[in-house]
Amino acid sequence: MDIDQYRSKVSATFNAAPSAKTVDIAVIGGGVQGCALAAEAASRRLSTLLIEAEDIANGASSRSNRIIGGDLSQLEQLDIEAVNRGLQEQAILRQRAPHLVRSHNFTILPNTTLRSRRRIQAGLYSYRALQRRFGLPSNSCPAHIIDVPYSELFSYCDDSVDDSRLTLALAQQARTLGASIRPHTKLLKATRKQDFWLLELQNSNGNIEHLRAKVLINAAGSASVKLMQDHIEHSSRSKGMLRRDDYLVISSPAHCDNALVLQADNKQLIYLLDTPSGQHAVLGPWQSNNVEAMDPSAAEEQLIALYNQNFKANISADDIVHRFHALRCLCADSSCEQNKTSQDYALDLDNPASLAPLLNSYGGNIGTHRLLAEQALTILQPFTGALINPELKTKSLPGGDFNGGLTALQSELEFNNPTIEPTLLQRLARSYGSNSHKILLGVTRMTDLGLRFGDNLYQREVEYLCSEEWAQSAEDILWRRSKLGLCFSAAEKQALQAFISAG
Repeated sequence: MDIDQYRSKVSATFNAAPSAKTVDIAVIGGGVQGCALAAEAASRRLSTLLIEAEDIANGASSRSNRIIGGDLSQLEQLDIEAVNRGLQEQAILRQRAPHLVRSHNFTILPNTTLRSRRRIQAGLYSYRALQRRFGLPSNSCPAHIIDVPYSELFSYCDDSVDDSRLTLALAQQARTLGASIRPHTKLLKATRKQDFWLLELQNSNGNIEHLRAKVLINAAGSASVKLMQDHIEHSSRSKGMLRRDDYLVISSPAHCDNALVLQADNKQLIYLLDTPSGQHAVLGPWQSNNVEAMDPSAAEEQLIALYNQNFKANISADDIVHRFHALRCLCADSSCEQNKTSQDYALDLDNPASLAPLLNSYGGNIGTHRLLAEQALTILQPFTGALINPELKTKSLPGGDFNGGLTALQSELEFNNPTIEPTLLQRLARSYGSNSHKILLGVTRMTDLGLRFGDNLYQREVEYLCSEEWAQSAEDILWRRSKLGLCFSAAEKQALQAFISAG
């Protein structure tokens, strides 16, 4: 059977009335890539199922440095195409989710043994020129840093995004477009049956379900390696390789006002960026490719040493408030050395003659999710017949449909809710955008918000997260949906969990 005959066969299958147990597209993985893929597929009027073994944004999509834009490391390698892609997506995301994007003035601390002053100046000049092409702010404010042993500093502007909230917004958009979002659902087995996939799924209650999918997309991130080995029948020649990114959380340094970029001796760029609350700062990532052989404590030692190398006020392991890491699955070409990986995203189509297609998604970052999803569904167009929906690119994500910027939204909330604590309203605006109105509907005083679980988290918000954003535990709420985990005591976490379990 040649490719034209196969496409005709698949097209006829798609045009036929599917059974209740059949979907056009099944996406494995509830990270930012998987949710973007589900939204893109649903926008093309394909029946779409997304399955995630844990919670939405449970993996690397809630454990990033949150920075979006062009990658300076890719710029240094003269991968201008990749930098342009990142900046283009940054400009689009500013329009689609203005409440989730924050602008920063980054300051690069020099290390002349690695990069000369002239090299950094030339690189930032090029970066600002590329930013202007996409209408992004390219002029940085003067650096305001004290107690740093340098007289010459280099600054530029860039953005960060709330990674887990972006992922949840994409999942909500996919649901609005008709996709079925199924967190806490494991893929036990995916077997090819000629022109469809037979999926064996297990939900959180242990119940087994069988579904059919005409196309399967593997966007499971760090779980991809095990899925491809043990759970998905395939003939793909590409394979994934895990990379570990380690981060340290410290109390926000009082001696710096800007986000910082530190240069490690191995040429990695390590960021020091405040959390949205401003109470803490995240240092990282320290990247390690040989995950199985690495010593996790070595990454922490390297980050502490790098910090102390750049600041007079040193830190030790006792000053670490929290530690976390993310595993990312990069594409490793099977014909190359074991440690040769692609730092950019890669899409691998596994389509042996007359059998249902499998598309594997490797790599990528929080900023290029939309472009990856668009390209993936375009690759699959010969099998689905579904054309691109051009409106999706400019359509606001849930909560992003407001005018005047985030400051205007915060002012509106404070005007409409004068009895509510301004700090709470500001956090709601940053997290939920215009959906804050849903949480505050009918609220006229603080007591209308219900129980207070800790910090400024109230019952009304918890109920919204459980009903609208798939939250099932205190961990789901504190570490992914609100990022308040560091602000809660053990007793407060237990009380929150008891309330959710009782509901």
